[in-house]
Order: sequence, then C-alpha cells, then structure tokens
Amino acid sequence: MTAGSVHLVLDEEVTRARVVETARRAGWAPISPGHERGRQSDAAWASRWPDVEFRYHDQADRGVQTIEVVGPDSAEAVAHVRRMLPVVSLEALVLDAVLATSREQKIKAVNRVAAAAGSEPHDGALLVFQAGLVDPDPAVREAAVVAAGTTGWPAVVDLLSMLGDNDPSVGVRETAARLAAELRGRGS
Repeated sequence: MTAGSVHLVLDEEVTRARVVETARRAGWAPISPGHERGRQSDAAWASRWPDVEFRYHDQADRGVQTIEVVGPDSAEAVAHVRRMLPVVSLEALVLDAVLATSREQKIKAVNRVAAAAGSEPHDGALLVFQAGLVDPDPAVREAAVVAAGTTGWPAVVDLLSMLGDNDPSVGVRETAARLAAELRGRGS
C-alpha cells in the first residue's frame, strides 16, 4: 500500500461507470492515474482536500474494486467516499469469507479481505488467511498465500514460511517461499 493511503473495497454491484459518474457529480477533478507498487490505477481524481487524491482500481481478475484515498489527514475524504459510494467494511468481508463455500467464493473472499486490510494486522483478516492456507484446495491455498503476502504484515511471514516448507502442492510451496523471502527482505 502507498504510505498514507486507505483502500475502500466497493460493493460488487458498483460499476466503473457509476464510479466515474459519482466522481463527476461530486466535483472530483480528473487527474492522470498514479502508480501503486508498479500498478497503474484505472482512474484518478483530485479531491477538495489538499494533497488528497482518489484512485480507482479495478482488479476484475480478483473480484476486487477499490477506491484508494491517498494523502495526509484523509479521514474526512474517506468518510466522503463512504457517503458517495457503497463501501464494504472489513468486518463484512471477513463474514463473507467465513460463509464462502465454493472455490470461486473463497478465492474472491481472501482477495477482497486483503484489499481492505490496512497496514496493521486485523484478527479477522488473519483468521481468513489462516483458513485459506489450510483449505484442501490448492487453488484456494495459493490465493490465500498471495492475498496474505500483499498485506506485508510481519504476522504472515511465519505462516508463509511454514507453507513454503510443508505444503503438498509444489506451486503453493514455491509461491509461499518466494513471498516469505520478499517480506523478510523488506523487514516485515
């Protein structure tokens, strides 16, 4: 995550067109999309708060759309976005993950939880990642490895290391070991 940013996960029914129309009605000024960890946002706007931007990210392949609020002292801007667009809380996303039964639902759930997770570990999110890491389906385990790794939380390093050493799937082991090493290298 970008320093000084908050990712707000949008309701699944929200379309890009709705986000753009909401931005227009709210008077957000379009700007060139920025980059976050080498990934360009799909649209970006300046806000009425100094040095605060709104960046829209659509990760359709992961079932996640977010508005990233970037800038110092962005609490008012976050509240503004929550009033303008339907945002799903991390707690609701954790509940969705607990209720997920199919492979597709579980994979989407861990990705949405990771997108909403902040820079500080969240107990519910950690439980979602742990459940995904022990799922019998290797595709769910691998999605949970990647999702947990994107948080950068020190608490996930040991979990990823354990899977990197012991998972029955070669792909899961390799992904977990690589992400654990990357997180250790960053000092997580």
